[in-house]
Amino acid sequence: MHKKGKEMTMLIRHEGATCGCDVSDVQPGLMSVDQALEAALRLVVPVAVEEQVPLAQALGRVLARPVRTQTPMPPFDASAVDGYAVRLGDLTGQGPWTLAVQDLVVAGDGRAIELGSGALRIFTGAPLPLGADTVVMQEDVLSEAAGLQIRHRPQPGANLRRAGEDMPKGQIVVAAGCRIGPREIGAAAANGHAMLCVWRRPRIALLITGDEVCPPGSTLGPGCIWDANTSLLIATFQAAGADLVAAEHSPDDLPALAALMTRLAGQTDMLVTSGGVSAGEADHCKAAVQAAQGKIAVAGVAMKPGKPVTIGQLGSAMWLGLPGNPVSAYVAWQVLGRPALNALAGQTAPQAPGHLVVADGDLAHKPGRCEYRPATIIGLDGMGRQVAAAGAAVHSGRMGTLVGADGLIVIPAGTEAVRAGDLVDFLPFCVG
Repeated sequence: MHKKGKEMTMLIRHEGATCGCDVSDVQPGLMSVDQALEAALRLVVPVAVEEQVPLAQALGRVLARPVRTQTPMPPFDASAVDGYAVRLGDLTGQGPWTLAVQDLVVAGDGRAIELGSGALRIFTGAPLPLGADTVVMQEDVLSEAAGLQIRHRPQPGANLRRAGEDMPKGQIVVAAGCRIGPREIGAAAANGHAMLCVWRRPRIALLITGDEVCPPGSTLGPGCIWDANTSLLIATFQAAGADLVAAEHSPDDLPALAALMTRLAGQTDMLVTSGGVSAGEADHCKAAVQAAQGKIAVAGVAMKPGKPVTIGQLGSAMWLGLPGNPVSAYVAWQVLGRPALNALAGQTAPQAPGHLVVADGDLAHKPGRCEYRPATIIGLDGMGRQVAAAGAAVHSGRMGTLVGADGLIVIPAGTEAVRAGDLVDFLPFCVG
């Protein structure tokens, strides 16, 4: 509900949903985005082949077996600061106390050092000597000819990292089903793992349709356009961690298309086509799938752009039929294709989380389809919230609208308008 004046409006949001659209608001004859994604995920059979990879090759892979601590973390009592290891019981009576400095203990020191009377100079990360139970920070002591002077009694166990206080031995550090990033690699390395068990990368094949598309760099004939989708989608698949096994082009010929789709489906976990899913006489992808005894689970989605997107199965491969216009193809992949690929890869949370942003300006919207409008984060408002700016409309064939965009503002199907200052859902582009 919109309010008058300068008060902020918050659009209704459905936690865990892709679009948050009420089914009753969706254009008749089309699935909602949430329904389409549910149907797509039901078709997914996750890759079940494990591989062992070194940490240097683990970035972007999906973990098949959890990473556990091999020792308590930290593995030994250690100093948390540069200072002096002491035995608190030696500080008798009223201070200040003067202690002789016996030795120096540094990180990596493997000697079995025992504290006698006095103190031991110790650096951050160094193992706590036997007999010591407290570390005094170097800033809290005075150096004297006779040793060091401690002016204030430290708290018992001060400035120590106790063995196992972070994690006990055998605790899960990184859960199976996690897509591995730099932080997960660092955690695995910190726990002594040089190799990780991951799922095989999903195999994906790309088939571009259309008599009008020509390779970039070629001379355009009458009525032809350069093929943006092959390069766009190959880069998108590679950034998503897929193994591209083929990228081919098919003319607008039903028998040839059916044969090519059948062959590619036999080589891959996911077959992605671009073009040929609308209602035109030269759009043959759905007919080709049916001719090859495949099945169609989704035929049109109440989303803009991307309405013609089609999802089904051909042989053992999942089929994703993207529209031919580049912006439509990219948006449909981000909203429906990427979560399906993540699920194929074994990722336990296949949907990338969105968040709320503040709309920079008014946005008109025609109800009936959930709109995904490219937007750019332009800064923060006075409350520290991200502010996003989007164009007045989304154009499915204008690649320039994607350049510089950070993600997609989501306008639910039943929303008539977004006002400046409204909180709206924002889906950041998945680039890796």
